[in-house]
Amino acid sequence: MTDQNVDLTLITGGTSPGWHMSWNGTDYGPGNYPPIPVAYNDTGVFTYTIKTAGVEFDKSPIGIDKGGKPAKGHVNGQIDVSKQSTSTKLVFTDKNKDKGDLNYVLYFNNKTTLDPIIQNGGCCQAAGGTGNMVTLEYTTLAIYLAIAFVLGIVAGAIVRRMRSA
Repeated sequence: MTDQNVDLTLITGGTSPGWHMSWNGTDYGPGNYPPIPVAYNDTGVFTYTIKTAGVEFDKSPIGIDKGGKPAKGHVNGQIDVSKQSTSTKLVFTDKNKDKGDLNYVLYFNNKTTLDPIIQNGGCCQAAGGTGNMVTLEYTTLAIYLAIAFVLGIVAGAIVRRMRSA
């Protein structure tokens, strides 16, 4: 796995109220935040930096989970928020174990929020496997049925011999 650094700048206020998120040199205005992809087999290292004087991250700055809006303070198991953060810089790592979208909300001390999405590419196919558990289950079922069939034939032969003796 390689680290994919995602550096984002946050600004609020000015001529357009609401949060602006700057990423890769592009400003995304309020309510128009792009999903941020984390490539297959990469780890996303996210750094959010607030550039508006007087605004800081809330004491519980993030909620993040799969499917729907997460509860404040709830953090999905794929996310590690133990990196060094400050009142104006939030750093977290997305381990990217499961493919799919992660919805998250950032909370600020001025009672506003920002809610972009991370698109996880997923990670780590099982060694030597195809990743197709259904095929494995059908193969296992076929083996068990074949064994049961052979045992049935053997049991039938034993019963016929016992009756004829």
